[in-house]
Amino acid sequence: MFFDDPVTAFVNLRRALLAGGRAGFVCWQGLEAVSGSLLVGRAVARHVVLPHFGGQARGPGMFSLCDPAEVTTLLHSAGLDQTDCDPFAPTVPVGGGETL
Repeated sequence: MFFDDPVTAFVNLRRALLAGGRAGFVCWQGLEAVSGSLLVGRAVARHVVLPHFGGQARGPGMFSLCDPAEVTTLLHSAGLDQTDCDPFAPTVPVGGGETL
């Protein structure tokens, strides 16, 4: 998510794969999918200027890999042509007894 040049980064990762190897990664979905972050972000934004979190492929940022179509294009540009993007929405408890 935080590569300055994600195509070059994924080309490098592809080169590290053995023949027939597979790679997988997990990244944030869009900010709107992370409702707890919106709540916290709005509260914090009342007091400080928040940084840009990204949201476009091919640039660094927390949400730079949020769009499956952009990720597919990015991975194909890096020579990874058999790709699948599957959304996963776990419950992430914050605070309370469920955190550990």
